[in-house]
Amino acid sequence: FVYNIINQPATVEHYLEVLPDFEQRWPNTCLYLDQYNLLLIGDRQGNILSYDLNNQLNCFIYQKLERLHGVNGTSSISIDENTNLIRSCGRDGYINIFSINNEQRKLIHQSIFTITSDITWLDRFIKYPSLITCFTTNNFSLYTLDDQTKRRLMHVECGGGHRNYDFIIEKNLNAFFVYVRNKQVYLAKKNLMRILNESTCLSIIPPTHGTEIRCVKLFQKNNCLYMITGSEDTQIKLFSFQIEKSNPKCEHISTLQSHLSAVCDVIVIDNLFFSCGARAQIFAWQMKNNIVIRSGHFMLHPLRRRHGGGGGGNINNDENNKDNYDDDHGLDVRFTSIAAIRMSEPGNYLLFVTASDAILRVFRYTISSNRFTLLQTCTHSEYCQLRVKVYSNRYIAFVSSTDGLLCAYDFSSLDNTIRSISIKLHQSGINDFDLIEINENNLVRLASVGDDGSIHVSTFDINNWIWQREYSKDNIHQSPATGIRFLNSTMFISIGIDQRLKLWTIKNAEQILELTKNYLVDIRDILSMDMIFCDEKNEFVIVIVGAGVQTIQFDLTNYLFYS
Repeated sequence: FVYNIINQPATVEHYLEVLPDFEQRWPNTCLYLDQYNLLLIGDRQGNILSYDLNNQLNCFIYQKLERLHGVNGTSSISIDENTNLIRSCGRDGYINIFSINNEQRKLIHQSIFTITSDITWLDRFIKYPSLITCFTTNNFSLYTLDDQTKRRLMHVECGGGHRNYDFIIEKNLNAFFVYVRNKQVYLAKKNLMRILNESTCLSIIPPTHGTEIRCVKLFQKNNCLYMITGSEDTQIKLFSFQIEKSNPKCEHISTLQSHLSAVCDVIVIDNLFFSCGARAQIFAWQMKNNIVIRSGHFMLHPLRRRHGGGGGGNINNDENNKDNYDDDHGLDVRFTSIAAIRMSEPGNYLLFVTASDAILRVFRYTISSNRFTLLQTCTHSEYCQLRVKVYSNRYIAFVSSTDGLLCAYDFSSLDNTIRSISIKLHQSGINDFDLIEINENNLVRLASVGDDGSIHVSTFDINNWIWQREYSKDNIHQSPATGIRFLNSTMFISIGIDQRLKLWTIKNAEQILELTKNYLVDIRDILSMDMIFCDEKNEFVIVIVGAGVQTIQFDLTNYLFYS
C-alpha cells in the first residue's frame, strides 16, 4: 500500500501488485522517482520492481528486473543527482547502474561493479558525500564511491550485519554508527573532514589500473585529447589530458565495469566506442558530454553469476547469438581485437572481431536497437587470431595470427563468398601491425612486429589482390615486439617488452630500412601502444601501456622524443 500521510487520518492512495512469489516475500528498499511518477522497490529475492503510479488506485508492476542481487536481496536503491543515474546494491557485493528511457520510463542497465572482492554485503548508499556502508564477516565499513579511488573511511568491529544498527553522517562530516551487541548498545564516532579533503588525500595524477593494461586508444573530440585504457582487472577507464612540456594534466572521467574478464581491445568511431575481451564479450559504449553509458552487449556464451542472477535484467543481449554461423568450442573463447567502420545505412556499423578460436566474426551494430547481428564468419588458419585492422575505403580487413600469417579479406560484398589471401611474414605470432595508404584505393603499406622480435614491411595491391615483401629486419628488439605505428608513409615507430621505443625510416632510393632514433621508456611489461597527431602542437603524442602508462611526445621536425 501507498499512503497519503498529509490527510489525517492517513488514507490509501495506491494498491500495489503483490511481490513475485517467494518463500521470503517482503520489500527491503524503495525509491520514488518524482519526475517519472515511478516507485522502485527492491525485495528479498534480489528483484527490482518498477510500479507506475499514474494509475489512480490499483498499480501493477510496470517493469521487472529479476534477481539482480541474488537470493540475499536488494539492500538499497538511490539516484545520483549529478548524473541522474540509478544505483542499486545488495548482499551479493555488486552495484548496478541504470539510466532511464525518458519516453518509455524504463530502466536501462548500464554497468556493474564491486567495491572490493572480499565484501559481499553492501548495505546502504549515502548521498552526500557519495559513500556506501557495507559489512564483512565481523566488521562494519564505510567506503567512498568515487571513480578514482574506493577508499575505506571507517572500520568498526561490530560482529557483522546480523543485528540492529544505524548509521548517520552530519553536515560537518561527523559520522556515527550505533549497533547492538550482546544486549548492549555501542556508539562509534569519527570525523571525516580531514580524510575527505581532496587536497590531502587524492593524488594529482589519477590512478589507472591495479593489474596490467592490455590496450589503449587515443582520440580527439571537440579539440580535447582523450585516452581509453582496458586492463586485466576487467575495467575500462576514460581520461582527458593536456600535453604541456612544463605542466602536463590528466583527468580521470569515468570507470566502466561490465566485462566479466580481461579487456583485450578498444576501438573508437564517432561518438561510440566498442570494447572486446575474454569470455567472448563485446560492449558498445556511447559518450555524451563526458558521460559514458553502455548501449549494447554481445556474448557468445551467456553465463549466469554464481547466485543465478545473470548480471542484468534489461541488458541488450542479441537473440541471434545462437546463429548457425557460430561454431562455439567452449567457454574459453577470447575476443582479441576489434575494428569498426561505418556502413552505408545511417546508424549502422560493421564490426570485425578476431578470436582465440581462429574465427574472424563480422557483426552489424545498429544504434536504434542497440543490437549486434552476426553477418559472417571467416578463417584462414587453425591458429589464434591476434589483431584486425580495416582499410575502410575498400572494406578490406587485415588479420594477423600466432602462426606468423597476415591475411587480407575482401568484405566489399557480404552476400558473396569472402575472398582472402595470406602471406607468411614472421616465425611466430604477429602481435601488432599498422597500415597506411600509398596509392589511393589501390596500394597499402603494412608494417608488422611479433614474438620473434623482427619487423617486416610489405605492400598489398588491392586491384591485383597480391602481397609483396618490401623490407625486413630480424632481432630489432631483444624481446617480443608488441606495438607499431606509422608516422607517415616512410616512417614508423616500434616498441617491445625490452622497453626500447625505436624510430624507423624507409629509404626508397637506397632500398633500406634504417634505425633513426632509439628511446628508452620507463614502464615494464609493455603490451600495447597508440599514437595520435596533434595539429595545434604539430607533434605526435604516443601512449605506451603495460605495467603502467607513459606518455611520450615526438617532435617530427627535430626527430626528438621527450616525456
